[in-house]
Amino acid sequence: MVLGACLALYALAPALSLSLVGAWAFFLLAIWRPRAALVLVPATLPLYLLPRALGSLEISLPETTLLLSAAAIGTRLLADRLRGAAPVLRLRPTPFDGPAALFLAAALLSLLVTQYVRLSLRELRTVILEPLLFFYLAAWLAPQPRQARRLVEGLLIGAAGAALLGLGQYALNVGTTEIEGVRRVSALYQSPNNLALLLGRALPFALAGALLLGGWRRLGYGAAFVALALADAVTFSVGGWLGAAAGLAVVLLGLGRRALLWGALAAAGGLLAAVPLLQVERVVSHLNATGASTTFVRLQLWQASLAMLRDHPILGIGLDNFLYLYRQEYLPPGASAEPNLSHPHNLVLHFWLALGLPGLAAFLWLLWTFVRCAWRRATASLEQRLLALGALGSMADCVVHGLGDNSYFLVDLAFCFWLTLAAAHAASRQASEQEVQEHGPAP
Repeated sequence: MVLGACLALYALAPALSLSLVGAWAFFLLAIWRPRAALVLVPATLPLYLLPRALGSLEISLPETTLLLSAAAIGTRLLADRLRGAAPVLRLRPTPFDGPAALFLAAALLSLLVTQYVRLSLRELRTVILEPLLFFYLAAWLAPQPRQARRLVEGLLIGAAGAALLGLGQYALNVGTTEIEGVRRVSALYQSPNNLALLLGRALPFALAGALLLGGWRRLGYGAAFVALALADAVTFSVGGWLGAAAGLAVVLLGLGRRALLWGALAAAGGLLAAVPLLQVERVVSHLNATGASTTFVRLQLWQASLAMLRDHPILGIGLDNFLYLYRQEYLPPGASAEPNLSHPHNLVLHFWLALGLPGLAAFLWLLWTFVRCAWRRATASLEQRLLALGALGSMADCVVHGLGDNSYFLVDLAFCFWLTLAAAHAASRQASEQEVQEHGPAP
């Protein structure tokens, strides 16, 4: 609470001097409570589009929180070493080190081909370097499932806050977007689809916690799930609905037949209640592949992206360069109504174009390693199951929604991706340690 108050002072203080006092107080407290400070990184993700101006420099709240936390952790490590105390964290290898190194190398290599270096450097910092830093701080500082669960709870707090804001917008008809016969909410985001992307990553964790935990924690996770689900519904993001459905189905499948049966019944009831929506233009338009429909624009966009790949097959076009090349060289005549699309709306095309073949290979390697980690559970502890199933569901949403929209290359999505990997690592790491304790080291 005190750490959050310091961040609020930093973000909201009208005077720069007061803002710096808040940042300094957060740093000092984070030295004492580094894990609590790190939890606030995912909790502040929905605020990344509201940066704080520090003179001519603008820094988002998640970025500030991460950098102050990292500085505090470094200070704490130095102090522990000088005092001869046990360090607050230990640098341990993770299963993701190999693909993460390739991922970083691909990002650096992509700078050789970028036409807009300044834009690429900004994206390198905000969606590659900083999320990677967060992953390793999480893996080293919160290696146990209970510790990693608190990071997940930070994400749920931030996402639930955005969901409640969106529901308030819908109830008061303030800040909504009226299009194709519906009112869509976006909370603090620029688009309802962006809000749906965040909600879909958080929903599987909320469902897993609501079904696995007991007592007040179950109530908390359940309340978060209801808020997230309702807000996702009124984004009217068809891709968001499909991604969330895939993520929740993965969680229920992992919980066994009974949970899957109850989930199927709930889904059937939801579909019956949503029958009127099937008549809404917002939904019907996705079945139309002609004119200016969303589906038509997507098809034209994918064709243009494939043309880019034919011209840049190995190293791609560089980070955050898509909009400018698309508009200048590859815009199809039939898609001129939407010339300002900043990404190809497909995760394979996006990783390939932004990071080249090495980046796409790194992403697929990360996914493969993640699945192996998430499924590797030696015991049935609730903490492990919550993290593993929630992470699998969140990644399912990432892939399914990412087939027709963004998947990684936004600040909140990049942090969510690496948080999901950290959660899977925490579950699998305890499982590995327990295997050794129970059966001895492998021969």
